[in-house]
Amino acid sequence: MKFFIIYFFLFSIYPCDKYSIEHIGNIKEPLLEETSGIEVSRKYKNLIWAHNDSGDEARFFAFSEKGESRGEFKLSGAKHKDWEDMALAKCPTFSKSSKEDCLYFGDIGDNPFERKKLTIYIVKEPAPLKAGQIKKVNVYHQYQIKLDTPARNFETLLVDGDDLILFSKSDAREKKKFKTEGNSLIYRFKMTKTKKVLAKKTGNINLLDLAGFKEKNKKIRWQNYLSWLTAGDYNEKERKLVLLTYGLILEYKVNSWNNFKLVGSFELPKLPQAESVSYMSDGSILLVSEYRHQPLLKVACQK
Repeated sequence: MKFFIIYFFLFSIYPCDKYSIEHIGNIKEPLLEETSGIEVSRKYKNLIWAHNDSGDEARFFAFSEKGESRGEFKLSGAKHKDWEDMALAKCPTFSKSSKEDCLYFGDIGDNPFERKKLTIYIVKEPAPLKAGQIKKVNVYHQYQIKLDTPARNFETLLVDGDDLILFSKSDAREKKKFKTEGNSLIYRFKMTKTKKVLAKKTGNINLLDLAGFKEKNKKIRWQNYLSWLTAGDYNEKERKLVLLTYGLILEYKVNSWNNFKLVGSFELPKLPQAESVSYMSDGSILLVSEYRHQPLLKVACQK
């Protein structure tokens, strides 16, 4: 048994030299017009959760790994300004449902760098429905977030225990005010019963430096395409992190939230705005682009 545990741990974090990509289905839900966040359920087999980008109402959807619809869910009392990412993790430990899984929805997008408050909605994971069915669900808890810095644009939401973590899309957007291309800032706060919270900048990660792309080509034609961070997912048990840009998948071993070790990178084929990513139960990565009826792509390490 000890050998198995040690072997599994080493296998799970060992660097990956080669990835494969497989088309496993297409999203058939017509109301998912601009998919901006996905999560693979741990409780329900063959089930994926997703939501739309800005411009939609406060709702999310379920579908199978083949893309068949498994219902629409509307959040009572919630708003949708610019939902950009979601996470699936245990409910906060202060709650009576801390042993259950919750869905965390991040109304965190801010392209013009001007929002004074961001919002996270937490929902206990519901059971899937049949195609065409609609169900209202209640917000279990929510956070109104202020930053300890000027505004930033976020498209990545992660949960690690009671830590809620946000990664900025880039630090080089607003009229070149922030000049470090490829540099994503990391903000964190501890989840408690308090609804109004301050997220503090606690570190950063430079996607191009760690992936070695600056060394390979100092003047990258599609630098923004490679370096703008559009989604992420975290496997708390194995401390593995996957980050997505418009042109790259990057996998890291998280030693701490200020210390990352790159264990694999994969340059994507040309896709229309890849903005959603999630770990699957077998450790592979599910990838979806925006727009209607997009393919479900499975990216796996070839050991």
